[in-house]
Amino acid sequence: MVQIIDYNLLLDNITNYLTVSNTTTAAYDLSTGLDTRVRNVIRGDLTIIPQFKPKYPLISLIMSGKGFESPAEVAGGRFNKIINLSIDITCVYDDYSEAEDSLWTMVRNVEANLRYNNNINDYQSSGFKIIYILPSTVAFSTGKDSAYNKSADISVDIKGHLKDI
Repeated sequence: MVQIIDYNLLLDNITNYLTVSNTTTAAYDLSTGLDTRVRNVIRGDLTIIPQFKPKYPLISLIMSGKGFESPAEVAGGRFNKIINLSIDITCVYDDYSEAEDSLWTMVRNVEANLRYNNNINDYQSSGFKIIYILPSTVAFSTGKDSAYNKSADISVDIKGHLKDI
């Protein structure tokens, strides 16, 4: 059997999870504590596909890397591979008067949502079952790039099992 990951579908699942979390009825609302609700959760590199002002505040996700594959024994003497993946999540806030405080709040909300639910995807959808999602580092850019846009890049480590297909 071949073991593969559908990276597009995995990133879609995480994007959809954050989008669904951006409601007042979510277990932890992505826009809690923000002056303006998050308007967009998208896939894509903002340095390649810039967004227009009406789409801010927004959250963008891209796959940034794949790490070591190691075997892990599962039931019946079968082995599955454990994979380490990395995604980058960029949070952008545009209202310069409230941007820094709101940006820190937005980062907190994204991290809380990722920690809240590891069951974001399953084997059937992407060929990969998440064991954990851990926001590992955050880099804030509050004023160097723009007097208006404030951004934060969250590096997220994901560990999971592959599935035979």
